[in-house]
Amino acid sequence: MAKQNTEGWHEHKACLRLPAIITIDAMAELLKTQSWQKIKVKQLDFSQVEKVDSAILALVLFWYQQLGEVIELLAVPDDLQVLIDLYDLHDICTISSKS
Repeated sequence: MAKQNTEGWHEHKACLRLPAIITIDAMAELLKTQSWQKIKVKQLDFSQVEKVDSAILALVLFWYQQLGEVIELLAVPDDLQVLIDLYDLHDICTISSKS
């Protein structure tokens, strides 16, 4: 696999550590500058996230469809936990407190 331009990517764990802001406004720029669509994410680390909205859930769905495996979410902020519960996404992701 060619080297990806992806900050926060830990290939040996298939884990992506997300930046501080993951919102619909930030997502377009992140998708242009990072190679998130090209990596096979099995874990998402939210430990650095300060602001998040439902935009990240579209990528979680994308990675789930790409892999056919449940995505592990680490250190999920409370507001995102509420959205996961609201949209009933527990079949595609698991939530863990470890990071």
